[in-house]
Amino acid sequence: MRPLSAGHRGLYRTDRCRTAVRHPRCRSFREQCTCPKCKKSRILFFDKVAKCADVDCGFTLFRNKGGKVLTDKQIVGLVTTGRTPLVKGFRNREGRSFDAALVLNPDFTIGYFFPDRKPQGEKSGRKR
Repeated sequence: MRPLSAGHRGLYRTDRCRTAVRHPRCRSFREQCTCPKCKKSRILFFDKVAKCADVDCGFTLFRNKGGKVLTDKQIVGLVTTGRTPLVKGFRNREGRSFDAALVLNPDFTIGYFFPDRKPQGEKSGRKR
């Protein structure tokens, strides 16, 4: 086996075929999920990224998003359903915390989805 190129660190291919072979640092995950971009190969989970096993596809999802590290379960939910449940504790560039759900855009980039906020008067259900 030989490395594909400098940009494809972690994925290797055999001389006979162009499909990727599992790298020793790849995490195994019980649930197999297919790539949303090529819809043929499966997603490989690494420590810092999750990427498509097909080298030509190029789908890569970084785990660190907004100061939070996404879990395998959150990545599987994002890839299969197109969004995650509400994730708390993201940080913006100024360092302020916010809550949002992650969505997979049609161009296969990751974006934030902000739920509707309650008006100031309806913060708690308790009456005084």
